[in-house]
Amino acid sequence: MVLVDIPASVVELAEGAESNARVVHGKQAPAKTGVHAANSFTQAFAANEALKGTYYGYDGPCPPWNDEIAHRYHFAVYALSVPSLGLQGDFSGEAAVAAMQGKVLAQGELVGPYSTNPAVIAKLPK
Repeated sequence: MVLVDIPASVVELAEGAESNARVVHGKQAPAKTGVHAANSFTQAFAANEALKGTYYGYDGPCPPWNDEIAHRYHFAVYALSVPSLGLQGDFSGEAAVAAMQGKVLAQGELVGPYSTNPAVIAKLPK
C-alpha cells in the first residue's frame, strides 16, 4: 500500500482502516486518509482476466504457499517538506518515490517477517 499526502496531524492508522478485505478485480481507494496509489496487486494480476483490476489500499502479504523461507515486508514512513505531492489517479509507488525526491525531511521503517508455511512460522522471532 502506498499512501501519500497524510496530514501531519495523523499519528497512526487504525487496524483495518485502509482496507478490510481483498476484492476480486480491485477495490476503490478508501477516502479516509491521504491519497492512495494503486497497490502492487494491480501489476501482479494485470495479465489474469479472473483477477485483473485496479487495487487500492492494503491487501497484506502474499508469499507463495508453503514457501521454505520467511519473507520480510518493509513499511516506511516519510516526513516531507510539502503538504502534498500533487499525485492523483492510478499512480504507482514508484511515482510516489520519484515525487518525494528532494522533499524528505526524515524517515522511519518497520520490517516484519512473514510466512504462510507453519514450519517457517514456528521459527520466526516473537
